[in-house]
Amino acid sequence: MTHTTRLSRLLAIACIVGTTVWSPTSADAQTTSPFGGENVTVTVTDTGSGTTTAIASDTQDDLLTEEERELMALKLLPRYYPFLKEAMQKPLGSLDRAKARARSLYRYPNAVYSPNFGDPVRMLEWARRYRNDAAMVRFSGTAQRGDIILSGHKTVEGQKNDPIAILTGGRYHHAIVVIDGPPCVFIEAVGATGSKTDPTNNRVRISSWHESLASWAGMRLERPTAGQSASEAKKNIDGAVDYLIAQLGKPYDYGFTNNDTNRAFYCSELAWKCYAVGAGMTSYKPAKSSGRDRIIVALNAVVDGLQPKDRVTIANRVVAFANEYTSQKPPDLRKLNNFIVDELTPACKTLSDAYPTPEAREKLRSVLEKVRTNDAFPKFLKAREDFDAAKKDGKFDTGWGIGAARKLAAEAKIGASIVSDINSLVSQSGAGYVKLAKLVSSVFAPMYKYMGTYADFMTGMDEAGKVNLPAGAKTVLSMIDWLAEKRESVKRWPVGSSLANLLPGNGDGKVQENFTSPTDLAGTSSFHVEYP
Repeated sequence: MTHTTRLSRLLAIACIVGTTVWSPTSADAQTTSPFGGENVTVTVTDTGSGTTTAIASDTQDDLLTEEERELMALKLLPRYYPFLKEAMQKPLGSLDRAKARARSLYRYPNAVYSPNFGDPVRMLEWARRYRNDAAMVRFSGTAQRGDIILSGHKTVEGQKNDPIAILTGGRYHHAIVVIDGPPCVFIEAVGATGSKTDPTNNRVRISSWHESLASWAGMRLERPTAGQSASEAKKNIDGAVDYLIAQLGKPYDYGFTNNDTNRAFYCSELAWKCYAVGAGMTSYKPAKSSGRDRIIVALNAVVDGLQPKDRVTIANRVVAFANEYTSQKPPDLRKLNNFIVDELTPACKTLSDAYPTPEAREKLRSVLEKVRTNDAFPKFLKAREDFDAAKKDGKFDTGWGIGAARKLAAEAKIGASIVSDINSLVSQSGAGYVKLAKLVSSVFAPMYKYMGTYADFMTGMDEAGKVNLPAGAKTVLSMIDWLAEKRESVKRWPVGSSLANLLPGNGDGKVQENFTSPTDLAGTSSFHVEYP
């Protein structure tokens, strides 16, 4: 039975046995207490969602302990918590019934809910855990409809081990937008990095505070409407929330581009677009940084060169493969080679043009296999070994310019060995000169141009224990590092700036305009709160 089917049946059962059903409500629409009389009729209105009527009674309020009342007063438990507790304690009550009741508060077309959304047990556990954390009480209590919350590891060590932080060059790895609270209910785009076993990942979904606000994280709350009049802020927040609701259930955007209209979303793209597009706030722009964007610039240059026939589809497949690939310790590089040959090559126009037949792709596979087994660059390995030995023996330190001449000769030998090894691999790949020229100009040239960035990223990941690089891959990276080092030296020559562009470099000095990282959204408003 699918998650959607189970949810539909739970909601139907809840209605039959008398679950109180509310429509989604904004914080402003909530009353301070719907429990003032024997039976109180409460009408709740939500922008664009009409109204509905709920019957509340004193009985739910009587179920609360003094502790729970205190936690509600601190805004660590929601105003509808008594209804959820009642759903668990009535005859035939259950956790599923309570969660279904919570979901009925936020019932939208195509809605997907996080696994523990509406769980009163977890709500209470979270409230107890943080009631004495003054910073969390303040942060959670400040969050209101329309706010953007950014989260990441609060320690430098945690950031160094965070793939998203490494990739985007920033402190934060996730962005969510509050649609109700406090405590906050939010809409987010969650990818496979959330949890490999969570069936609600890879979608735009509704989630809640007790699943995301945690003491291990460093968080920042941004209010894009800060400084606006009350009427203007309400209009923009309503537009942003309506936009978010319309995207529920859509897939995660592993292509990481803002150019695919509303087909798919990554987290910070959704947070930015809900205001820039949904609210029409064209002045709301991310704070871009070429330093943060260097890896994204490099990756996009190669992806564009590959010309994927369906960028979103192939990106999703790449991520699914990456999850499978990295789950094996150590990863089997042969699986990666087979994925490149059997799936990536046919799905990308540039590669499929160069290797159009099964026979041609087998030649490509043999070249990749040589890289895997560290047999692809024998001349480079020998030249580098000779260079290191000569350096260790002090041959480059000899006076009268002899040592310097020896060093230049050894470096020239390394450069020549790289060219020779690559030419040999190109010949073995059998792509043909015309197709090879296109492959070089569209894929290898941008890859070559940004190799310094790739090396920084991959070696950093290897040192952090995030990947297990085989010897062949490490040889390639050491070759890249050597070339990148020469690039920086060439820059200092009289005509070095032009020549340096022909050597491997990095994405420094450029920003990726069609990409918005979570950290790009930090500092975009005049009002913010940080945790801790």
